[in-house]
Amino acid sequence: PERIGYADELNGDNMTDFEQQYAEYKFNSSYIQNILRMLQLNAKKNLLKLHKSVDRKNWDDTFPTTVNAYYRPSFNDITLTAAILQTPFFRKDAPKYLNYGAIGTIIGHELTHAFDNDGRQYDKYGNRIPWWTYETINSFNEHKQCMIEQYNNYTISQINMNINGKQTLSENIADNGGLKEAFYAYQKWSKMNPNVDQKLPS
Repeated sequence: PERIGYADELNGDNMTDFEQQYAEYKFNSSYIQNILRMLQLNAKKNLLKLHKSVDRKNWDDTFPTTVNAYYRPSFNDITLTAAILQTPFFRKDAPKYLNYGAIGTIIGHELTHAFDNDGRQYDKYGNRIPWWTYETINSFNEHKQCMIEQYNNYTISQINMNINGKQTLSENIADNGGLKEAFYAYQKWSKMNPNVDQKLPS
């Protein structure tokens, strides 16, 4: 599953779920009382979740106005907020190579987190259980060590310090995977749609 743009209850004319969610939020002229009331209601809402099954479509962990994209391993989904689906990351009338290079790389980055050193430990249902074969794990560990060593060799010359490849491993895997996925996806699209994209002047 994916979460793109904003929560479903904000879509269309039926605002019943949305209105019910905020029905208890009564505000007055006291700033501190309003903040305390909000904290109290949020705590109550979180406690009520303990007695319910997980709502996989819930957007409580983010806002559509926040520029963000992320992967949640325990849900096995990615979230793209409405705020990130605009310039400079995405534009409907932009050449496809720009959109693939920007939002495509971001989407690929988040998808790759499902197979990094953390995300690989969760199955397709979001359960933390081993599901890779020993051969796959051994191959992954070999490639992982290679990437750690590659990034350990990068030196930031201005401060004469090396990058810690182990510390940044998850993000390095996701960055490399995201770039490749976006590039391969664009190549596939351009073969299916030749001469559609305007070329850069040479």
